[in-house]
Amino acid sequence: MVAPAINVLKKITLAALVLYGVLELGSGLALLALRNSESFHAWQMQKREEAYSSLNSFDLSYQYDPYLGYRSKTPPLEIPKDSHRFRVAILGGSVAERFAIFLNSKEGADLVRQKLQENKQLHEIHSVEFINFAAGGYKQPQGLISSVLNLDKADLFLSIEGYNEQFMAPWGCGELTWPWSSSRFNPESHTIYRSFGQWTRDLFNDLFRAEKFSMSARLGLFLTGDALLKLFHQFELKHEHHLAEAPGCRAYSNYDGDRFQAEARERWIEFTERQHQIFSGLKRPFVTFLQPNQFLPNKKVWSPEETRIFAERNSDSKFIGTYYGLAVRDFLRAGMGRKNWVDLTGIFQNHPETVYSDSCCHLNDHGQSLMLEALWPYILQELND
Repeated sequence: MVAPAINVLKKITLAALVLYGVLELGSGLALLALRNSESFHAWQMQKREEAYSSLNSFDLSYQYDPYLGYRSKTPPLEIPKDSHRFRVAILGGSVAERFAIFLNSKEGADLVRQKLQENKQLHEIHSVEFINFAAGGYKQPQGLISSVLNLDKADLFLSIEGYNEQFMAPWGCGELTWPWSSSRFNPESHTIYRSFGQWTRDLFNDLFRAEKFSMSARLGLFLTGDALLKLFHQFELKHEHHLAEAPGCRAYSNYDGDRFQAEARERWIEFTERQHQIFSGLKRPFVTFLQPNQFLPNKKVWSPEETRIFAERNSDSKFIGTYYGLAVRDFLRAGMGRKNWVDLTGIFQNHPETVYSDSCCHLNDHGQSLMLEALWPYILQELND
Protein backbone atom coordinates (compact mmCIF):
# COMPACT_ATOMS: atom_id res chain seq x y z
CA MET A 1 0.00 0.00 0.00
CA VAL A 2 2.84 2.37 0.89
CA ALA A 3 4.88 1.81 -2.29
CA PRO A 4 2.01 2.64 -4.73
CA ALA A 5 1.17 5.77 -2.72
CA ILE A 6 4.79 6.91 -2.91
CA ASN A 7 4.84 6.29 -6.66
CA VAL A 8 1.66 8.38 -7.09
CA LEU A 9 3.20 11.16 -4.99
CA LYS A 10 6.35 11.08 -7.11
CA LYS A 11 4.30 11.33 -10.30
CA ILE A 12 2.31 14.27 -8.93
CA THR A 13 5.52 16.00 -7.82
CA LEU A 14 7.14 15.40 -11.20
CA ALA A 15 4.05 16.68 -13.01
CA ALA A 16 4.03 19.80 -10.81
CA LEU A 17 7.72 20.43 -11.50
CA VAL A 18 7.20 19.96 -15.24
CA LEU A 19 4.20 22.29 -15.16
CA TYR A 20 6.17 24.88 -13.18
CA GLY A 21 9.08 24.55 -15.62
CA VAL A 22 6.77 25.04 -18.59
CA LEU A 23 5.20 28.09 -16.91
CA GLU A 24 8.61 29.56 -16.12
CA LEU A 25 9.92 28.92 -19.63
CA GLY A 26 6.79 30.29 -21.28
CA SER A 27 6.77 33.31 -18.95
CA GLY A 28 10.46 33.92 -19.62
CA LEU A 29 9.88 33.91 -23.38
CA ALA A 30 6.88 36.22 -22.97
CA LEU A 31 8.89 38.63 -20.84
CA LEU A 32 11.65 38.57 -23.42
CA ALA A 33 9.11 39.53 -26.07
CA LEU A 34 7.80 42.31 -23.79
CA ARG A 35 11.22 43.74 -23.00
CA ASN A 36 10.67 46.70 -25.36
CA SER A 37 7.04 47.24 -24.36
CA GLU A 38 6.41 50.70 -22.90
CA SER A 39 3.65 49.39 -20.62
CA PHE A 40 5.89 46.64 -19.22
CA HIS A 41 8.75 49.10 -18.73
CA ALA A 42 6.37 51.45 -16.91
CA TRP A 43 5.23 48.56 -14.71
CA GLN A 44 8.79 47.63 -13.80
CA MET A 45 9.90 51.21 -13.18
CA GLN A 46 6.85 52.76 -11.53
CA LYS A 47 3.55 50.89 -11.45
CA ARG A 48 4.97 47.91 -9.56
CA GLU A 49 6.17 50.15 -6.71
CA GLU A 50 2.88 52.05 -6.71
CA ALA A 51 0.94 48.79 -6.48
CA TYR A 52 3.08 47.46 -3.63
CA SER A 53 2.94 50.71 -1.68
CA SER A 54 -0.83 51.04 -2.18
CA LEU A 55 -1.32 47.63 -0.56
CA ASN A 56 0.88 48.53 2.38
CA SER A 57 0.58 52.30 2.56
CA PHE A 58 -1.35 52.35 5.82
CA ASP A 59 1.23 50.31 7.73
CA LEU A 60 4.12 52.13 6.05
CA SER A 61 2.74 55.62 6.66
CA TYR A 62 0.90 55.53 9.98
CA GLN A 63 1.48 54.44 13.53
CA TYR A 64 -0.93 53.95 16.38
CA ASP A 65 -1.42 56.89 18.72
CA PRO A 66 -3.39 56.61 22.00
CA TYR A 67 -5.07 59.97 21.42
CA LEU A 68 -5.41 60.18 17.65
CA GLY A 69 -6.06 56.56 16.66
CA TYR A 70 -3.46 56.61 13.89
CA ARG A 71 -1.12 59.42 12.92
CA SER A 72 1.34 60.06 10.14
CA LYS A 73 4.93 58.91 10.62
CA THR A 74 6.20 61.80 8.50
CA PRO A 75 6.53 64.88 10.77
CA PRO A 76 10.29 65.50 11.13
CA LEU A 77 9.94 66.52 14.76
CA GLU A 78 13.34 65.13 15.69
CA ILE A 79 14.97 67.92 13.65
CA PRO A 80 16.00 70.74 16.03
CA LYS A 81 14.40 74.02 15.04
CA ASP A 82 16.69 77.05 14.86
CA SER A 83 15.87 80.75 14.58
CA HIS A 84 16.42 80.76 10.81
CA ARG A 85 13.80 78.06 10.15
CA PHE A 86 10.10 79.01 10.27
CA ARG A 87 7.96 75.95 10.90
CA VAL A 88 4.35 75.67 9.71
CA ALA A 89 2.10 72.82 10.89
CA ILE A 90 -0.66 71.61 8.55
CA LEU A 91 -3.78 70.11 10.17
CA GLY A 92 -6.87 68.46 8.69
CA GLY A 93 -7.93 65.44 6.66
CA SER A 94 -6.70 64.01 3.37
CA VAL A 95 -6.91 67.31 1.45
CA ALA A 96 -4.62 68.90 4.06
CA GLU A 97 -2.40 65.81 4.19
CA ARG A 98 -1.84 65.83 0.43
CA PHE A 99 -1.20 69.57 0.53
CA ALA A 100 1.53 69.05 3.14
CA ILE A 101 3.03 66.26 1.03
CA PHE A 102 3.04 68.59 -1.99
CA LEU A 103 4.75 71.36 0.00
CA ASN A 104 7.52 68.93 0.90
CA SER A 105 7.94 67.73 -2.69
CA LYS A 106 10.55 69.30 -5.00
CA GLU A 107 7.93 71.31 -6.89
CA GLY A 108 6.29 72.59 -3.71
CA ALA A 109 9.60 73.41 -2.03
CA ASP A 110 10.73 75.32 -5.14
CA LEU A 111 7.55 77.42 -5.05
CA VAL A 112 8.09 78.25 -1.38
CA ARG A 113 11.73 79.21 -1.99
CA GLN A 114 10.62 81.42 -4.87
CA LYS A 115 8.12 83.20 -2.64
CA LEU A 116 10.75 83.75 0.04
CA GLN A 117 13.08 85.28 -2.55
CA GLU A 118 10.30 87.61 -3.69
CA ASN A 119 10.14 89.02 -0.14
CA LYS A 120 13.66 90.32 0.42
CA GLN A 121 12.77 91.74 3.82
CA LEU A 122 12.73 88.14 5.05
CA HIS A 123 16.50 87.82 4.79
CA GLU A 124 16.72 86.45 8.35
CA ILE A 125 14.49 83.49 7.47
CA HIS A 126 16.45 80.95 5.46
CA SER A 127 13.67 78.40 5.02
CA VAL A 128 10.02 77.66 5.71
CA GLU A 129 9.45 74.09 6.88
CA PHE A 130 6.07 72.38 6.64
CA ILE A 131 5.20 69.51 8.96
CA ASN A 132 2.23 67.26 8.45
CA PHE A 133 -0.17 66.65 11.33
CA ALA A 134 -3.02 65.92 8.91
CA ALA A 135 -4.22 62.44 7.97
CA GLY A 136 -6.86 61.06 5.63
CA GLY A 137 -10.08 60.59 7.58
CA TYR A 138 -9.22 63.10 10.30
CA LYS A 139 -11.86 65.60 11.32
CA GLN A 140 -12.65 67.62 14.40
CA PRO A 141 -11.88 66.92 17.20
CA GLN A 142 -8.75 65.21 15.85
CA GLY A 143 -7.53 68.54 14.51
CA LEU A 144 -7.93 70.09 17.93
CA ILE A 145 -6.15 67.18 19.64
CA SER A 146 -3.31 67.17 17.08
CA SER A 147 -2.66 70.87 17.54
CA VAL A 148 -2.81 70.83 21.34
CA LEU A 149 -0.49 67.83 21.58
CA ASN A 150 2.05 69.62 19.40
CA LEU A 151 1.75 73.25 20.48
CA ASP A 152 5.50 73.62 20.86
CA LYS A 153 6.39 72.04 17.51
CA ALA A 154 5.60 74.92 15.12
CA ASP A 155 5.51 78.70 14.73
CA LEU A 156 2.19 78.73 12.87
CA PHE A 157 -0.71 76.26 12.68
CA LEU A 158 -2.95 76.08 9.60
CA SER A 159 -6.03 73.85 9.57
CA ILE A 160 -7.76 72.97 6.27
CA GLU A 161 -11.11 71.40 7.07
CA GLY A 162 -14.87 71.25 6.51
CA TYR A 163 -15.64 68.32 4.19
CA ASN A 164 -14.86 65.45 6.58
CA GLU A 165 -16.63 67.22 9.42
CA GLN A 166 -19.80 67.35 7.35
CA PHE A 167 -19.74 64.06 5.47
CA MET A 168 -17.71 61.47 7.39
CA ALA A 169 -20.13 59.59 9.59
CA PRO A 170 -18.95 58.30 12.96
CA TRP A 171 -18.44 54.55 13.12
CA GLY A 172 -18.99 54.01 16.81
CA CYS A 173 -18.20 50.30 16.55
CA GLY A 174 -16.22 50.39 19.77
CA GLU A 175 -15.66 52.76 22.64
CA LEU A 176 -14.87 56.23 21.34
CA THR A 177 -13.02 58.65 23.60
CA TRP A 178 -14.63 61.53 21.72
CA PRO A 179 -18.12 61.49 20.22
CA TRP A 180 -18.63 61.91 16.51
CA SER A 181 -15.08 60.99 15.58
CA SER A 182 -14.31 59.50 12.20
CA SER A 183 -13.13 55.91 11.87
CA ARG A 184 -9.42 56.69 12.00
CA PHE A 185 -9.83 57.85 15.63
CA ASN A 186 -11.25 54.51 16.71
CA PRO A 187 -8.46 51.97 17.38
CA GLU A 188 -10.78 49.21 16.20
CA SER A 189 -10.99 50.86 12.79
CA HIS A 190 -7.70 49.25 11.85
CA THR A 191 -9.72 46.12 11.17
CA ILE A 192 -10.83 47.89 7.98
CA TYR A 193 -7.26 47.63 6.76
CA ARG A 194 -6.29 44.34 8.36
CA SER A 195 -8.97 41.74 9.00
CA PHE A 196 -11.19 41.03 6.00
CA GLY A 197 -8.62 41.89 3.35
CA GLN A 198 -5.55 40.64 5.21
CA TRP A 199 -5.30 37.29 3.45
CA THR A 200 -5.64 38.96 0.04
CA ARG A 201 -2.93 41.46 0.88
CA ASP A 202 -0.67 38.65 2.15
CA LEU A 203 -1.24 36.77 -1.11
CA PHE A 204 -0.38 39.79 -3.23
CA ASN A 205 2.70 40.56 -1.13
CA ASP A 206 3.84 36.94 -1.54
CA LEU A 207 3.51 37.41 -5.30
CA PHE A 208 5.59 40.58 -5.12
CA ARG A 209 8.28 38.73 -3.20
CA ALA A 210 8.16 35.75 -5.59
CA GLU A 211 8.46 38.08 -8.57
CA LYS A 212 12.15 38.58 -7.78
CA PHE A 213 13.00 34.98 -8.69
CA SER A 214 9.96 33.68 -10.58
CA MET A 215 9.29 34.58 -14.21
CA SER A 216 5.68 33.41 -14.01
CA ALA A 217 5.01 35.49 -10.89
CA ARG A 218 6.50 38.53 -12.62
CA LEU A 219 4.40 38.02 -15.73
CA GLY A 220 1.31 37.30 -13.66
CA LEU A 221 1.69 40.53 -11.66
CA PHE A 222 2.18 42.52 -14.85
CA LEU A 223 -0.85 41.00 -16.57
CA THR A 224 -3.21 41.14 -13.58
CA GLY A 225 -1.71 43.90 -11.42
CA ASP A 226 -4.56 46.41 -11.74
CA ALA A 227 -7.19 43.67 -11.45
CA LEU A 228 -5.57 42.31 -8.27
CA LEU A 229 -5.53 45.76 -6.70
CA LYS A 230 -9.17 46.34 -7.60
CA LEU A 231 -10.08 42.95 -6.10
CA PHE A 232 -8.19 43.74 -2.90
CA HIS A 233 -9.92 47.11 -2.53
CA GLN A 234 -13.28 45.49 -3.17
CA PHE A 235 -12.66 43.19 -0.19
CA GLU A 236 -11.76 46.21 1.93
CA LEU A 237 -14.88 48.08 0.86
CA LYS A 238 -17.08 45.08 1.65
CA HIS A 239 -15.64 44.87 5.13
CA GLU A 240 -16.00 48.61 5.65
CA HIS A 241 -19.64 48.36 4.55
CA HIS A 242 -20.15 45.46 6.95
CA LEU A 243 -18.83 47.56 9.83
CA ALA A 244 -20.96 50.52 8.87
CA GLU A 245 -24.16 48.48 8.78
CA ALA A 246 -23.56 46.50 11.99
CA PRO A 247 -26.16 47.01 14.76
CA GLY A 248 -25.29 50.03 16.88
CA CYS A 249 -22.36 50.89 14.64
CA ARG A 250 -23.72 54.14 13.30
CA ALA A 251 -24.92 57.10 15.34
CA TYR A 252 -27.78 57.53 12.86
CA SER A 253 -29.11 55.12 10.29
CA ASN A 254 -30.44 58.08 8.31
CA TYR A 255 -27.01 59.46 7.48
CA ASP A 256 -28.41 61.75 4.78
CA GLY A 257 -30.99 63.32 7.10
CA ASP A 258 -31.24 66.97 8.07
CA ARG A 259 -30.87 66.13 11.75
CA PHE A 260 -27.57 64.31 11.27
CA GLN A 261 -26.15 67.04 9.02
CA ALA A 262 -27.22 69.84 11.36
CA GLU A 263 -25.64 68.15 14.38
CA ALA A 264 -22.48 67.44 12.38
CA ARG A 265 -22.12 71.15 11.60
CA GLU A 266 -22.84 72.12 15.20
CA ARG A 267 -20.23 69.71 16.56
CA TRP A 268 -17.66 70.87 14.00
CA ILE A 269 -18.07 74.55 14.86
CA GLU A 270 -17.98 73.73 18.58
CA PHE A 271 -14.57 72.03 18.41
CA THR A 272 -13.15 74.63 16.02
CA GLU A 273 -14.23 77.35 18.44
CA ARG A 274 -12.45 75.52 21.29
CA GLN A 275 -9.32 75.29 19.15
CA HIS A 276 -9.33 79.03 18.52
CA GLN A 277 -9.93 79.78 22.19
CA ILE A 278 -6.90 77.70 23.21
CA PHE A 279 -4.58 79.30 20.66
CA SER A 280 -5.88 82.78 21.36
CA GLY A 281 -5.36 82.33 25.10
CA LEU A 282 -1.79 81.19 24.50
CA LYS A 283 -1.22 83.95 21.92
CA ARG A 284 -0.17 81.40 19.30
CA PRO A 285 -0.94 82.04 15.60
CA PHE A 286 -3.61 79.75 14.21
CA VAL A 287 -5.81 79.96 11.10
CA THR A 288 -8.75 77.76 10.05
CA PHE A 289 -9.41 77.43 6.31
CA LEU A 290 -12.65 76.09 4.86
CA GLN A 291 -11.59 73.81 2.01
CA PRO A 292 -13.04 74.14 -1.50
CA ASN A 293 -15.33 71.56 -3.05
CA GLN A 294 -16.26 71.03 -6.69
CA PHE A 295 -19.97 70.48 -6.01
CA LEU A 296 -20.60 73.89 -4.45
CA PRO A 297 -22.69 75.90 -6.95
CA ASN A 298 -20.90 78.69 -8.85
CA LYS A 299 -17.51 78.02 -7.25
CA LYS A 300 -15.74 76.29 -10.15
CA VAL A 301 -16.25 75.96 -13.90
CA TRP A 302 -15.36 72.34 -14.59
CA SER A 303 -12.82 71.55 -17.26
CA PRO A 304 -13.66 68.72 -19.71
CA GLU A 305 -11.32 66.44 -17.72
CA GLU A 306 -13.05 67.34 -14.43
CA THR A 307 -16.46 66.77 -15.99
CA ARG A 308 -15.34 63.25 -16.89
CA ILE A 309 -13.83 62.64 -13.41
CA PHE A 310 -16.88 63.90 -11.51
CA ALA A 311 -19.41 61.99 -13.63
CA GLU A 312 -19.26 58.98 -11.27
CA ARG A 313 -20.58 61.14 -8.43
CA ASN A 314 -23.40 62.91 -10.25
CA SER A 315 -25.90 61.32 -7.86
CA ASP A 316 -24.07 62.88 -4.90
CA SER A 317 -23.55 66.34 -6.35
CA LYS A 318 -26.84 67.92 -5.22
CA PHE A 319 -26.61 66.36 -1.75
CA ILE A 320 -23.02 67.52 -1.21
CA GLY A 321 -23.65 70.93 -2.75
CA THR A 322 -26.67 71.53 -0.51
CA TYR A 323 -25.22 70.42 2.82
CA TYR A 324 -21.71 71.73 2.23
CA GLY A 325 -23.35 75.04 1.31
CA LEU A 326 -24.97 75.03 4.77
CA ALA A 327 -21.55 74.24 6.27
CA VAL A 328 -20.12 77.29 4.50
CA ARG A 329 -22.96 79.41 5.90
CA ASP A 330 -22.36 78.25 9.49
CA PHE A 331 -18.59 78.65 9.13
CA LEU A 332 -18.95 82.24 7.92
CA ARG A 333 -21.36 83.05 10.75
CA ALA A 334 -18.96 81.68 13.37
CA GLY A 335 -15.98 83.44 11.84
CA MET A 336 -17.68 86.78 11.22
CA GLY A 337 -15.22 89.57 11.90
CA ARG A 338 -12.31 87.19 12.50
CA LYS A 339 -9.30 87.27 10.20
CA ASN A 340 -8.26 83.73 11.13
CA TRP A 341 -11.47 82.07 9.87
CA VAL A 342 -10.92 81.96 6.10
CA ASP A 343 -13.26 80.71 3.38
CA LEU A 344 -11.33 79.09 0.51
CA THR A 345 -14.35 77.74 -1.35
CA GLY A 346 -14.05 80.39 -4.07
CA ILE A 347 -10.34 80.16 -4.87
CA PHE A 348 -10.96 78.29 -8.15
CA GLN A 349 -13.72 80.54 -9.50
CA ASN A 350 -11.43 82.06 -12.12
CA HIS A 351 -9.66 78.81 -12.98
CA PRO A 352 -11.56 76.76 -15.58
CA GLU A 353 -8.52 74.51 -16.01
CA THR A 354 -8.25 71.14 -14.22
CA VAL A 355 -7.35 71.50 -10.54
CA TYR A 356 -8.99 68.39 -9.03
CA SER A 357 -7.38 64.96 -9.28
CA ASP A 358 -10.32 62.71 -8.34
CA SER A 359 -14.07 62.64 -7.77
CA CYS A 360 -13.80 63.23 -4.03
CA CYS A 361 -12.19 66.59 -3.44
CA HIS A 362 -8.42 66.15 -3.78
CA LEU A 363 -6.23 68.48 -5.85
CA ASN A 364 -3.60 67.94 -8.52
CA ASP A 365 -0.26 69.76 -8.34
CA HIS A 366 -1.66 72.82 -10.09
CA GLY A 367 -4.52 72.96 -7.58
CA GLN A 368 -2.02 72.61 -4.74
CA SER A 369 0.01 75.54 -6.07
CA LEU A 370 -3.17 77.67 -6.16
CA MET A 371 -3.90 76.59 -2.59
CA LEU A 372 -0.42 77.77 -1.59
CA GLU A 373 -1.12 81.14 -3.27
CA ALA A 374 -4.26 81.48 -1.14
CA LEU A 375 -2.52 80.53 2.12
CA TRP A 376 0.75 82.39 1.54
CA PRO A 377 -0.48 85.84 2.77
CA TYR A 378 -1.22 84.31 6.17
CA ILE A 379 2.23 82.67 6.29
CA LEU A 380 3.85 85.91 5.13
CA GLN A 381 2.09 87.89 7.85
CA GLU A 382 3.60 85.70 10.55
CA LEU A 383 7.00 85.77 8.87
CA ASN A 384 6.96 89.58 8.90
CA ASP A 385 5.85 89.66 12.54
